[in-house]
Amino acid sequence: AYALAYYFTALFGLLSGKYDLNRAGYIMSKSMVWHGLIMPALSILPLFIKFLQTLRQAYDANKRWPYLGDAFKYFTAGLVILYGMTHAEGERSVWWLASFVLATLYQIAWDTLVDWELLVFVPRGGTGTYRNKRMHSHSSSRPSHHHHPVTFASVCRTGWDAL
Repeated sequence: AYALAYYFTALFGLLSGKYDLNRAGYIMSKSMVWHGLIMPALSILPLFIKFLQTLRQAYDANKRWPYLGDAFKYFTAGLVILYGMTHAEGERSVWWLASFVLATLYQIAWDTLVDWELLVFVPRGGTGTYRNKRMHSHSSSRPSHHHHPVTFASVCRTGWDAL
């Protein structure tokens, strides 16, 4: 979204003759409307839509579990992102960092245990094991390869703040 806004700002400036590319970059970097309203709204909009979808699923199914746990995942992600985007890096507290870490760990655990069901816990024995049911019969679907999507999701989720 930032690139599109930059291109439109630069294109407007060049076509109207009011400013050049350097000035367009300066305008984008200093725009309070862009950094304080548009970017945070665009960042949390997909999470807010998923949050509402999971609440609707809970309502339609007349069940709390697992829908409210999934809704909590999107709610915490939205809060952490919103706070991180509206506060400068030097203004973020230790509480924000702790919230960031806890929300990320919750999302990884939720995806691994509930959404993907990669680990299944036996109720009586209390041990965890990889699930036996495979999505496809390809040789790469051995249980030893189940850590690949978990690792990928973990790396991507910790990249939130890079935005």
